[in-house]
Amino acid sequence: MQVSTMLLTAALTVFGTQNMNAATDGAPAGLPCTVVSIYSTDVPADLPAQQGGVLRTINVKAGDQVKKGDVIATVDDELEKLTLDASEQRLAMARAEADNDVNVRYAKAAAAVYKAKYEAVMEATNKVTDAYSKSDVATYLLQWQQYYLQTEQAIHEQNLAAMSVRVREAENELAKHEVARRQIKAPVEGVIEIVKVFEGVWVRAGDPIVQLVQMDKLKIKSHFTYGPLTPADVRGKAVLVTVPLARGRVEQFQGVVDSVSSDFGTSGEIHIIVEVVNRRDETTKDWLLMPGMSGTMQIQGIHMTQ
Repeated sequence: MQVSTMLLTAALTVFGTQNMNAATDGAPAGLPCTVVSIYSTDVPADLPAQQGGVLRTINVKAGDQVKKGDVIATVDDELEKLTLDASEQRLAMARAEADNDVNVRYAKAAAAVYKAKYEAVMEATNKVTDAYSKSDVATYLLQWQQYYLQTEQAIHEQNLAAMSVRVREAENELAKHEVARRQIKAPVEGVIEIVKVFEGVWVRAGDPIVQLVQMDKLKIKSHFTYGPLTPADVRGKAVLVTVPLARGRVEQFQGVVDSVSSDFGTSGEIHIIVEVVNRRDETTKDWLLMPGMSGTMQIQGIHMTQ
């Protein structure tokens, strides 16, 4: 491979285009590159069970396309669902209790009544010394104070009820978490490569359920000879990847050099990795890029010939 000095080629003007077909005839040469999976360069990712138990459902088969968050399989979760239902009922009761201010309103109303009675008694006593006995005056004062304090107690109990709601909410979130732990969900958008178990078998936490190949994003691997170029020359540079598809179709994908190896060993080659966003065929809805495909990579600002 020969690399000339920094020169922006005409082919790089396509960097602003998101989706295009490109003819192979007369296309500028670039670095040879290979499409690989995000998870690994060789094998897809194993999706494990998070919790042990009987595998109740498997919702996919090999070759199925899944979206992020799709439930792929479910470990027995009947007990956890019952626990979740009970926690939701307790939470509803706690909220109803926290919203109930009847005791507060009654205590305030009663305190207002007995305050008025006490003030009337005191007014009468001020006019006529023997209108009420000291014992009666003390009784009316005590009744007013009783409902005044009862108001404070009712407010305190309502505050406790509000705190109970927060406790029940935490319990409810924990119950939801336990249910979710028994669902094996797709962490990314991709294709099921292998289903490794059957419904009805016992699985342990960590046992692989399926193999998933991430397809919404893929990595492009390439390399260049150290000397004419250094890692600093390509790191962070925009790239254009051209990949030939079936029936003579060619597609281009954009990315940025986000990984440059720091070891070129005895071969003198520096390996680089670019992550690109995959696209679907508008007609078939199949993914355009697949791991194992080969193409060429052009780096912005650098003209390369093979």
